[in-house]
Amino acid sequence: MQKPLTTMAAAVLCAMSCVANAESSVPQVRFEFLALDTNGDDYVDPQEFGVFTDSIREAMRARFGGDREGPADRLLQLYGAADADGDGMLNEAEFDALKAQVESKRGRMRQRSLGGRGGQDAAP
Repeated sequence: MQKPLTTMAAAVLCAMSCVANAESSVPQVRFEFLALDTNGDDYVDPQEFGVFTDSIREAMRARFGGDREGPADRLLQLYGAADADGDGMLNEAEFDALKAQVESKRGRMRQRSLGGRGGQDAAP
């Protein structure tokens, strides 16, 4: 069950990318960063990130029922690791690194799931 939950968390970040590409010429990561930085101080603090992870929890509960905290909890762990300067907040570069890490994990999971298909993408 861990793979679908992690994929959902990555999908949420990717969904934000789709909005950025469709509605703005602002670079994708910058758009996502600004969406999470609700107080406009150029940092994503734990409270702002918590709102984001809470929305993931609610989406998981709505889709699968029960207590689905896996992806949100893993994102919170990644948040701590992404805080390279240890100030308790993510600046844009740290957020970019976090997003790259999530996308890398998602890509590795996709490759494992496609292992028996010769690397071809699955039909939607």
